[in-house]
Amino acid sequence: MTSPTAHAPQAQTVGVISASYCGSTLVSILLGRAPGVLFTSEVFQILKSGPKIIGCKACGPNCRFWTPEFLDQCREDRQRYNQIARRAREQLGSSHVVFKEMAWSLYEQNLREGNQFDRFLLLMKCPQAYAYSCQVHQDLPVSAALDKYSREYRGALDFATRTGIPTTVVHFDAFAEAPEPQLRRVCGHLGIDFSPTLLDLGWTEWMHPLATGNAGAFSHLDPKTEFERGVSADPYWRRVYKDRHIEWIREHHGTIVPDRKWEAGLTTEQLAEVARHEGAQGVFASLCRLASGGPLVA
Repeated sequence: MTSPTAHAPQAQTVGVISASYCGSTLVSILLGRAPGVLFTSEVFQILKSGPKIIGCKACGPNCRFWTPEFLDQCREDRQRYNQIARRAREQLGSSHVVFKEMAWSLYEQNLREGNQFDRFLLLMKCPQAYAYSCQVHQDLPVSAALDKYSREYRGALDFATRTGIPTTVVHFDAFAEAPEPQLRRVCGHLGIDFSPTLLDLGWTEWMHPLATGNAGAFSHLDPKTEFERGVSADPYWRRVYKDRHIEWIREHHGTIVPDRKWEAGLTTEQLAEVARHEGAQGVFASLCRLASGGPLVA
């Protein structure tokens, strides 16, 4: 199925590439707070989840963007990312749409199917931080995490070089230490208007579990009100947020906290294993060089 507006103007499309736990969600949400930017989160998750999320958990069944009819259209059309970008331009006046599918292989598949991506944003962090995150969240041995890191990021760099699509590399450890200059750099590369107010997070970052992560586009919402209402009354929110999460959110909201827990979380032997892993260290060195310059273009 092809949309009747297949040749209508569409918003600029930005694809976020990242391994898990490397800052892609937070950076995407910050970009989504800029005027004219729609952050969609993982489209494949939105389409897969079906009626459970009714398009947008922030707006519910009356969402003016993710209507049931539009969700059905996107499920049927392989060029769904183009559809979303056109709809964002026509209905929301968006200049940019930020997609966060993460896997470079998924973007490669969608490019083959005729979807347009104007720029990519590649998020990474140091191998030891990634290994620690995988150990905590997936119970993955350090060696397996490092192999995955090497494979995924080497593949991402090869993909960016093959496509020739401008790709900005962001070192999330450096981003968390100095968010303003890093976000200013990213916005400049993507053609998005930067303002320091993008970093005035308040409660907005905790809109992430709202399926689409599109708090930046639907600015009429009050994230704090939504959060307070949700955690107190909605069974869904009570499943998402445990008491310890709620306490942490109330303590840290409005801040970006550098994550250096790996320093205490990895043993001396594990840190030595990270240092010896040539694949992970090699691709990390390549990424760091790119993170200090302009977009990677073939």
